[in-house]
Amino acid sequence: MPQVTREHQNKIREKILKSTYRLFVAEGERMTTQMVCDDAHVSKGTLFHYFGSKEMLLRTAYISAHEHAGRLSCEGMEFSGSEKEIVHELIRRFLTWAVEFPEEVIFSERYNDVMHNSLATSAFHREITGLFDVPVLLEKLLPRIPKPYQEYTMISASTMAFHLLVYVVSYRV
Repeated sequence: MPQVTREHQNKIREKILKSTYRLFVAEGERMTTQMVCDDAHVSKGTLFHYFGSKEMLLRTAYISAHEHAGRLSCEGMEFSGSEKEIVHELIRRFLTWAVEFPEEVIFSERYNDVMHNSLATSAFHREITGLFDVPVLLEKLLPRIPKPYQEYTMISASTMAFHLLVYVVSYRV
């Protein structure tokens, strides 16, 4: 029996993730694992071998898209120059990701919305309310941030707090 290489496994995994992005953008939560299997031309056994469940597939796709964006944003980045130059370069790199991989971007945003709605309606939500007090954090942080970057800081802090909450809910930390 021939040995399956790591490269081959990565190609299958990526094919499944690309199908997930495309189908979730088109179908939203109605997307099924069978749809992904059909689109990626893999069996259900293969999909579940790599991802275990639909929930894990979606979570992995979300993390993978953000890791990809992070690599594109920071790989080879020279963090020298003015703050303005660095922010401009990061925005340019992020926009490159958005233009070259629109299904990843749209998937990420839509899945983020689904997770946010699930979190807001979950019983566990009551347990974590107030755990990450973003207004208090921003009150301490904003006076130290140059005025042109304050709105960006507010958006970033809210987004990071949300991702931490998703992590807490997902892994019951």
